[in-house]
Amino acid sequence: MRKKGHFDTDKPNKDMATTEDVHLRNGTEPLGYNGISFDTLNSQQKDFCIEYAISRNARHASRSVGYHERNGYQLLQRADVQAYVEWLIWANRSSRIATMNEVLERLTSIARGDDTEQTVTNSGKLVDKELFAKDKLSALKLLGEHYGAFKQVVELEQDTVIKIDLMEDEEFEESDEMD
Repeated sequence: MRKKGHFDTDKPNKDMATTEDVHLRNGTEPLGYNGISFDTLNSQQKDFCIEYAISRNARHASRSVGYHERNGYQLLQRADVQAYVEWLIWANRSSRIATMNEVLERLTSIARGDDTEQTVTNSGKLVDKELFAKDKLSALKLLGEHYGAFKQVVELEQDTVIKIDLMEDEEFEESDEMD
């Protein structure tokens, strides 16, 4: 059961609230989400939802699309608005998950020593530092495991005796009649 103003998403993260986070502005969208239709939303309400999904701040989202702050809070009580925001957050979340290719590329970069790590010196200066050998070895190990380089092959030999009783045709017909 859905409570008023309740969203099934994570708490807001202001560090990740950038306009690049919502790639769906010009893309396609479903007709509804979780059984709730988006037909009742006009373009300004959808813009509000997009801004809210980015900032997770109703006051900011209201102002940015030309609504009074109170209207934003009222919109968030509507089931269709909640569903649209949840869909935006869900769809956007999947775009932030690394693909397998990205993971393999990153591990390869680390293993080859192409990556550096930023650290702060005692004087407070930010410098790029080469990764430790253990980090490179860990990356190589993960790549090797991915490609199956470390699989152990176990050969097992076993002598098996198979006993076969041969029946005459008459005996076979008799056993069929018993069944």
